[in-house]
Amino acid sequence: MPRSALALFLAVGVAWGIPYYFIAIATSSFSTPSIVWLRVTIGALLLLPIVIRRRELMSTLRHWRGALLFAALEMVGPWWLITEAERSTASSLAGLMMTTIPFIAAFITGTFLGDRAARHPATITGLVIGFLGVFSLV
Repeated sequence: MPRSALALFLAVGVAWGIPYYFIAIATSSFSTPSIVWLRVTIGALLLLPIVIRRRELMSTLRHWRGALLFAALEMVGPWWLITEAERSTASSLAGLMMTTIPFIAAFITGTFLGDRAARHPATITGLVIGFLGVFSLV
């Protein structure tokens, strides 16, 4: 594996793993609503310049109901549950549990949406290797 690929792999691992550590720290001092609000606000502030630069702000605002529903279902809801779970679960276990999401997505898209790529042996092998990698780190 080239060094650049390894560096990128490690960077993604840190970027995806560090929030669970910070959530575990934050739960001792902050309420779940404040943690979720802060995560959503930081995300919005980081993405807003991109949306403005692409000139998609007005389009997004025209579809505010859908954007709000998406935010509630994909961000606020899961982040609320993750934060509450980390009050009584180790951060490493929470991170390991999050690695099951690609399996669930592959099952849903393969079973209900007919995506044959989700059932391809290479996809399943990649999912298993990724899970085992996270498991070995935990």
